[in-house]
Amino acid sequence: MNRTVHIALAAVVALGTPSVGRPQTGADRFQQALKKERVDGDLKGAIALYQQILKEQAEDHSLSARVLLQLGAAYEKQGNADAKAAYQRIVRDFADQTEAASAARARLATLSLAAVVNGGTTVRRIWAGAGIDPEGAPTRDGRSITFVDWQTGDLAVHESIAAEVFGRNG
Repeated sequence: MNRTVHIALAAVVALGTPSVGRPQTGADRFQQALKKERVDGDLKGAIALYQQILKEQAEDHSLSARVLLQLGAAYEKQGNADAKAAYQRIVRDFADQTEAASAARARLATLSLAAVVNGGTTVRRIWAGAGIDPEGAPTRDGRSITFVDWQTGDLAVHESIAAEVFGRNG
């Protein structure tokens, strides 16, 4: 009887631990990096893991976009200028991941605004010409200005933020 119990226990231990012999997935590694960043407070270690995941899981667009978003946030916490590059890469290479791309655009806009505030006031002409309505209003995200086209009576929209902030050409 004793031998049967020992064999049964050995089988339960061997079969009951699915992580033994199974390689970690990219999602598992991402969770480890998040823990390292958020729980352990180890930004350098988390950044190293994020970079490793990006190399190993390049074909997984969803995971790569989420990893880049976290990498950018970790860089921001360090005050590292590479945060902007991480966010720009999401917008450029992972536009199909709409949630991550939207969050990256928001972070880029915030970083650009912070650069202006920290560097002093910057004045820049964003629109000139005959059709300007000085009573127009910016949209909530600050990317466009709405105004009335008084010749037609139509509501019109003018993009106000520089294309490089949102990773677009032209």
